[in-house]
Amino acid sequence: MALPTPRFYEMAPDAKAQLIRGFLNWAFRLPGNQAVTTGGQGLGQRAIAAGNWVPVVLPANGVMATGGEGIVHLWCSVDPNNLTIQERVVVKNVVSGSDRYLDPHNWANNIVGGEPLECHQANIVWSATVPADRKHIQACLGWGDVVPPHVAQNYRYKVYNEYCVHKNLHKVMRNQPRRKKKGAARRGRRQFPEPFLWYMFESLAKACKGMDRAYMYAGVVHQ
Repeated sequence: MALPTPRFYEMAPDAKAQLIRGFLNWAFRLPGNQAVTTGGQGLGQRAIAAGNWVPVVLPANGVMATGGEGIVHLWCSVDPNNLTIQERVVVKNVVSGSDRYLDPHNWANNIVGGEPLECHQANIVWSATVPADRKHIQACLGWGDVVPPHVAQNYRYKVYNEYCVHKNLHKVMRNQPRRKKKGAARRGRRQFPEPFLWYMFESLAKACKGMDRAYMYAGVVHQ
């Protein structure tokens, strides 16, 4: 009996590095399944268009982020004539391992190899949120490269997401200037302007409200 295929974080460092290099050299393909309800930034329903898609090059040949089950990086649709960016899409290469992949609870409607649950749930929450508040919800634009369940070779798939231009809260915090009180020897903690704090709290509340309305008001929480 073969040993279970590991998740990304369980792999040896050299195997992780090889996967990252392979993903950076991946030729962008449109998702095999475009999500039905998308457009969390107020754009309405939209699909990812064909174009000249290239990965963003980061220092040290790195990617945007890695996690427990995958690699996340940014691809841009670029006008070949003037090299202006027309669209941005974040692609997550999910390396879930065989146990997680074959678990029906990780797929919509318990259909292994169908729609990944993270894509399905994101758009259920987006749909349950009133249109004016959908800018607070990140939409999943589609999924693809799903290996059939009976093919035990890599147990991977890709999820396509909207790009959040301001990245995450930690990086926003780091970009805030430090303030120095009168008479203090050095600058104190980084501080946010009060309007931003209220906007952040409002965004969190509206996202929670959408999660509470999801699944016919049964609610949804992160696993």
